[in-house]
Amino acid sequence: MINAILKFINRSNANPQKRTRGLIEFHELTAWYDDLTNEERALLRKYHSDGMGFCQDDLDTGHVQSSKSRLYFLNGCARAAFLHKDYGFSERILNYALLEKSKSYMDRHFTYLTAIELTYTLAHMGIDAERHKTMCKMFCEKDIEIRDKTLADMKAEDDRYESKRKSQTEKLPPLIVRYPAFDYLAALYAENNDLTSCMDTIKKALERGELKFSFERSPYKAFRLLKDQLLSCECDAEKQHLIRELDFLDSLEVLDKAQTKRLLGELHEKHGENALAIRCFEEAISLNPNIGVKRRLKKLQKLSVQE
Repeated sequence: MINAILKFINRSNANPQKRTRGLIEFHELTAWYDDLTNEERALLRKYHSDGMGFCQDDLDTGHVQSSKSRLYFLNGCARAAFLHKDYGFSERILNYALLEKSKSYMDRHFTYLTAIELTYTLAHMGIDAERHKTMCKMFCEKDIEIRDKTLADMKAEDDRYESKRKSQTEKLPPLIVRYPAFDYLAALYAENNDLTSCMDTIKKALERGELKFSFERSPYKAFRLLKDQLLSCECDAEKQHLIRELDFLDSLEVLDKAQTKRLLGELHEKHGENALAIRCFEEAISLNPNIGVKRRLKKLQKLSVQE
């Protein structure tokens, strides 16, 4: 009996349970890490290395410290998983990360941004689309809510960066801040056929200092809505309002100006304003000879001569 007990003790001592160290221990994530499967832990080793440049072994071995926050670490892993198109694992990491009460508005902003991009992607892949669109909208609103405090954090960081930049013999480019939450939110409104909210979101963002190049997707979605509404509009006052909205979108310098001129030409043609239609079609062709209105232009020009 005693010999059996001694054998059990010796076997246990020979195979002690490995203690989780590294960044997992430093960030006090041991309980969360222990809930992951072996496959998920292997992926986490890869993603934390790819996302933040650490050695894979630093994740759970050795005595490792970091100047970055726990939220920064989790978001870095989630973003790397997202970029590797491992959307399910990225979402799992984010679900935990978003519970974190971080004092850093920059870390919160970049975590919201990862969540926005992930949920927007999943929604447009048709994966539980409505739920992910709702979540994306919520993350956009939360990110916009902390925008001013985030930019204050970024400015402080930029001041430190600028001080370092001036000390370098080779000049580094200045930091440029983009805040994509406005663009995603406006795009979601447009996809829901809510042109008014889409346009209001873009305008309010510009009023708050957002730059035109921050809008990569919403102007195109708004343009498609405007096109449908303009070509079906019968009220002159409404038509003039929609044309002003189109002019505003065109001022963002994102849309294809040839397409804008073609749309205006089609609108004038529909309302019998042939001279204006001819001018718009000519401008569209000058911008893009393959815009697809040459036959319509010739037809209008013939009618104009006959008149």
